Amino acid sequence: MTLPEINERSYGVVPLTVRDEGAYIFIVQHHSGAWLFPKGHAEPGETARQAAERELAEETGLVVERWLDHAPFVERYTFWRGQTRIYKEVHYFPALVSGTICLQLNEIKAGRWVSVLDTLSCVSFPEMKQIAQQVYEWLKGSEKNN
Repeated sequence: MTLPEINERSYGVVPLTVRDEGAYIFIVQHHSGAWLFPKGHAEPGETARQAAERELAEETGLVVERWLDHAPFVERYTFWRGQTRIYKEVHYFPALVSGTICLQLNEIKAGRWVSVLDTLSCVSFPEMKQIAQQVYEWLKGSEKNN
Protein backbone atom coordinates (compact mmCIF):
# COMPACT_ATOMS: atom_id res chain seq x y z
CA MET A 1 0.00 0.00 0.00
CA THR A 2 1.33 3.40 -1.00
CA LEU A 3 0.65 6.25 1.41
CA PRO A 4 -0.56 9.55 -0.07
CA GLU A 5 1.85 12.43 -0.65
CA ILE A 6 1.09 16.13 -1.10
CA ASN A 7 3.22 19.05 -2.27
CA GLU A 8 2.39 22.26 -0.38
CA ARG A 9 3.66 25.77 -0.89
CA SER A 10 3.42 28.66 1.55
CA TYR A 11 4.60 32.25 1.50
CA GLY A 12 6.00 34.44 4.20
CA VAL A 13 7.86 37.62 4.99
CA VAL A 14 11.21 38.17 6.65
CA PRO A 15 9.91 41.24 8.52
CA LEU A 16 12.76 43.71 9.00
CA THR A 17 13.13 47.04 10.70
CA VAL A 18 16.24 49.17 11.09
CA ARG A 19 17.09 50.96 14.33
CA ASP A 20 20.15 52.89 15.43
CA GLU A 21 21.66 49.67 16.78
CA GLY A 22 21.09 47.74 13.57
CA ALA A 23 18.58 45.54 11.77
CA TYR A 24 15.91 43.51 13.59
CA ILE A 25 13.59 40.72 12.47
CA PHE A 26 10.15 40.00 13.89
CA ILE A 27 9.62 36.32 14.65
CA VAL A 28 6.47 34.60 15.87
CA GLN A 29 5.95 31.68 18.22
CA HIS A 30 3.25 29.19 17.31
CA HIS A 31 1.30 27.40 20.04
CA SER A 32 3.52 24.36 19.36
CA GLY A 33 6.37 26.43 20.80
CA ALA A 34 8.23 26.84 17.48
CA TRP A 35 9.69 30.26 16.62
CA LEU A 36 9.43 31.09 12.89
CA PHE A 37 8.92 33.86 10.37
CA PRO A 38 5.25 34.64 9.64
CA LYS A 39 3.89 32.56 6.76
CA GLY A 40 0.80 30.89 5.33
CA HIS A 41 -0.98 29.52 2.27
CA ALA A 42 -2.13 31.63 -0.66
CA GLU A 43 -5.82 32.19 -1.19
CA PRO A 44 -7.29 31.72 -4.69
CA GLY A 45 -6.11 34.47 -7.05
CA GLU A 46 -3.32 35.76 -4.78
CA THR A 47 0.24 36.17 -5.96
CA ALA A 48 3.04 34.88 -3.75
CA ARG A 49 3.82 38.36 -2.40
CA GLN A 50 0.15 39.15 -1.83
CA ALA A 51 -0.22 35.96 0.22
CA ALA A 52 2.95 36.73 2.20
CA GLU A 53 1.80 40.30 2.89
CA ARG A 54 -1.70 39.20 3.95
CA GLU A 55 -0.34 36.49 6.26
CA LEU A 56 2.07 38.98 7.85
CA ALA A 57 -0.78 41.42 8.55
CA GLU A 58 -3.13 38.71 9.83
CA GLU A 59 -0.60 37.07 12.13
CA THR A 60 1.23 40.15 13.44
CA GLY A 61 -0.58 43.38 12.55
CA LEU A 62 2.56 44.53 10.70
CA VAL A 63 2.42 45.89 7.15
CA VAL A 64 4.98 45.88 4.35
CA GLU A 65 6.46 49.32 3.80
CA ARG A 66 8.88 48.23 1.09
CA TRP A 67 9.88 44.94 -0.49
CA LEU A 68 13.65 44.52 -0.54
CA ASP A 69 15.54 43.68 -3.70
CA HIS A 70 16.33 40.02 -3.12
CA ALA A 71 14.89 36.79 -4.43
CA PRO A 72 12.78 34.94 -1.88
CA PHE A 73 14.61 32.75 0.61
CA VAL A 74 13.32 29.20 0.09
CA GLU A 75 12.82 26.64 2.85
CA ARG A 76 12.06 22.97 2.10
CA TYR A 77 11.08 20.25 4.54
CA THR A 78 8.96 17.12 4.85
CA PHE A 79 6.51 16.14 7.58
CA TRP A 80 3.55 13.83 8.19
CA ARG A 81 -0.05 14.96 8.56
CA GLY A 82 -1.75 11.79 9.75
CA GLN A 83 -0.99 9.15 7.11
CA THR A 84 -0.09 11.74 4.44
CA ARG A 85 3.47 12.79 3.72
CA ILE A 86 3.73 16.53 3.07
CA TYR A 87 6.53 18.01 0.98
CA LYS A 88 6.57 21.66 2.01
CA GLU A 89 8.21 24.61 0.26
CA VAL A 90 8.04 28.09 1.79
CA HIS A 91 9.13 31.28 0.00
CA TYR A 92 10.08 34.15 2.34
CA PHE A 93 10.27 37.65 0.88
CA PRO A 94 12.42 40.17 2.78
CA ALA A 95 10.67 43.46 3.48
CA LEU A 96 10.89 46.54 5.65
CA VAL A 97 7.78 46.58 7.81
CA SER A 98 5.98 48.87 10.22
CA GLY A 99 2.85 48.98 12.30
CA THR A 100 1.53 48.08 15.70
CA ILE A 101 1.92 44.48 16.82
CA CYS A 102 -1.44 42.75 17.11
CA LEU A 103 -0.98 38.99 17.24
CA GLN A 104 -3.50 36.52 15.81
CA LEU A 105 -3.88 34.68 19.12
CA ASN A 106 -5.64 31.61 17.73
CA GLU A 107 -2.44 30.82 15.73
CA ILE A 108 0.32 32.86 17.33
CA LYS A 109 1.35 32.52 20.98
CA ALA A 110 3.98 35.30 21.05
CA GLY A 111 6.11 37.53 18.88
CA ARG A 112 9.28 39.54 19.34
CA TRP A 113 11.87 41.64 17.56
CA VAL A 114 15.34 40.12 17.62
CA SER A 115 18.59 41.31 16.11
CA VAL A 116 19.46 39.66 12.82
CA LEU A 117 22.36 37.86 14.49
CA ASP A 118 20.21 36.64 17.41
CA THR A 119 17.65 35.27 14.94
CA LEU A 120 20.11 32.46 14.19
CA SER A 121 19.76 31.10 17.72
CA CYS A 122 16.08 31.99 18.28
CA VAL A 123 14.33 30.20 15.41
CA SER A 124 13.40 26.58 16.03
CA PHE A 125 14.11 24.25 13.14
CA PRO A 126 17.31 23.51 11.17
CA GLU A 127 15.67 24.63 7.90
CA MET A 128 14.57 27.92 9.50
CA LYS A 129 18.08 28.40 10.93
CA GLN A 130 19.45 28.01 7.38
CA ILE A 131 17.10 30.76 6.16
CA ALA A 132 18.13 32.98 9.10
CA GLN A 133 21.80 32.36 8.22
CA GLN A 134 21.18 33.29 4.58
CA VAL A 135 19.39 36.49 5.63
CA TYR A 136 22.23 37.36 8.02
CA GLU A 137 24.90 36.85 5.34
CA TRP A 138 22.91 38.83 2.78
CA LEU A 139 22.41 41.78 5.14
CA LYS A 140 26.05 41.65 6.26
CA GLY A 141 27.10 41.77 2.61
CA SER A 142 24.71 44.67 1.97
CA GLU A 143 26.25 46.69 4.80
CA LYS A 144 29.72 46.27 3.29
CA ASN A 145 28.47 47.59 -0.06
CA ASN A 146 26.98 50.76 1.47
